[in-house]
Formats: sequence, structure tokens, C-alpha cells
Amino acid sequence: MLEFKNVSVSLPDGNQSVPFSLIAEEGEQVCIHGGKHTGKSEVLLSILGLCPLQSGFITFDGELITHEASPYFRKMMAYIPQYMPEGDIKIGELCRYLRLDIPAELKDMKDKPVSSFSQQDLQATLLRLALEMKREVVLVDNAFATPETQGLLCKLAENGAEVIFTHEDDTLPCDKLINLEQ
Repeated sequence: MLEFKNVSVSLPDGNQSVPFSLIAEEGEQVCIHGGKHTGKSEVLLSILGLCPLQSGFITFDGELITHEASPYFRKMMAYIPQYMPEGDIKIGELCRYLRLDIPAELKDMKDKPVSSFSQQDLQATLLRLALEMKREVVLVDNAFATPETQGLLCKLAENGAEVIFTHEDDTLPCDKLINLEQ
């Protein structure tokens, strides 16, 4: 269970995001929405212990997520970034970077270049990999509003993952909604 207590992050303009509190439980989908530069991506990076909080704290199963403790927690998480690395990177390399193992049934795509996928198809492929990995927490930055993405997010939650995704609006179905534009 992830708990956010009065969490806010620093924004590019020097301000801080709107503070929020929330408990995300097993099998739930949480949408963090807001326009550009409202702190959505930074909140996900804070869950990973890679971005400091401006205020508040985040715990995972009651344990405080800190920069020092974050490598331990990241082993239980899958993170699908908004922007993929550029260059001639292969799916297998990207999966290693994102801490996603490639299951045997998807090994045939490990040598396929990331550039051969559309952003939507790449996100769906990484969501399928996360589904196979059965991580406790799945973080998706800028989830696409497609039926395939929605279906994969639902499957992840049905399998018991805490799914936290960002989106610029609140059009994707979810169990809990955090609005960073208040």
C-alpha cells in the first residue's frame, strides 16, 4: 500500500505543486491529472525515490520511501516513462533500464528497436511486460487514452497491482483521482 501524506513537489517555475494525501491500495487505479508542468511526472519520480518532495512524505507498506531506501522499493515496482530514450535502443535494453524482465513468451521482440514502435504501441508493449512481471506497483507516466491501454491498466489492477498513472485530464477510468490543478 502506498500512502501519500501532504505530498507536493517542486515545479519548473519555482513554485510547488498542490499538496495532496491519498492511500493507494492493492488492485486500485489512481490517476494523477493536471496540465503541463503541474508536477505529475515528479510525483511518480518521487515514488521511485528519484525526485525529492517539497513537502510531506510517501510510504510503501508503512516504510518511508527515501532516496537511500528507494533501490529496495524499486524492485517491487515497474515504471513506464512518458519519454523513451532516443537512439538505437532495443526493447531488451529498454526493459533492463526500466527493470522489466522479458518473459519467455515475449522474448521474440527483445531485439526489436524501440524506434520501430509508435509511442502508443511501445507503451502498450511495456504494460504487457509489466503485467507478466506481476509487480506490486506499476507507475505509468502519461497513459494514452486508448482502449488497449485502459484494458491493460484494468488487468494490472485486477491482478492486484497498485496502478498509478498520470494523464493531462480525467478522462481515463480510475478508482481514485488526484487533481494537481486545484
